[in-house]
Order: sequence, then structure tokens, then C-alpha cells
Amino acid sequence: IRCAVVGNGGILNGSRQGQKIDAHDYVFRLNGAITEGFERDVGTKTSFYGFTVNTMKNSLISYAKLGFTSVPQGQNLRYIFIPSSIRDYLMLRSAILGVP
Repeated sequence: IRCAVVGNGGILNGSRQGQKIDAHDYVFRLNGAITEGFERDVGTKTSFYGFTVNTMKNSLISYAKLGFTSVPQGQNLRYIFIPSSIRDYLMLRSAILGVP
């Protein structure tokens, strides 16, 4: 099994690695995960999307002008929520238990 991990730092700009990335069995994308308009460099396939509350908030604010207006979506896509503070754990606990 081959995996690719793609961030949003811009290091792939102009790389033309999109097809090679998409050829992996699984593609993990993190944070902004903007693909539209950059397909030739970063590909289009997303198997897993990882984020923290802060990176999600910052990505939605900072990358809106680039088309990042919601998390990536797809039938076979899985999300990886990475709690990065006690607040995140409390929010997750509340959601699981159905309490405020």
C-alpha cells in the first residue's frame, strides 16, 4: 500500500506531481487541502482529511478567496479530527455524550 501526505504549504506549486499523488492507494490531505485550480500540482484524490479546530478555522478564513469554503467532501472520504487542546476534547466529549 502506498500513501501520499499533502499539506498546504505551497511546496508543490509548479511541481506537476498531481498524477503521481493521485496514483497512490491513499492520499492524506491536511489543513487547507485546496485542490481546485492546482490539480496538476497536487492532484484531486483525497482519502483522508486531517484537521484541528484551529487549522480548520484559519483555513476557512484565509483560503476562502482560493475556493476553500468547506471541508473536502466525498463518498469514500474519511475525516481525521486532531484534538489539540483540552477545549477540543471537551467539545468532542459533549458531542459524543449529547450534553452541552
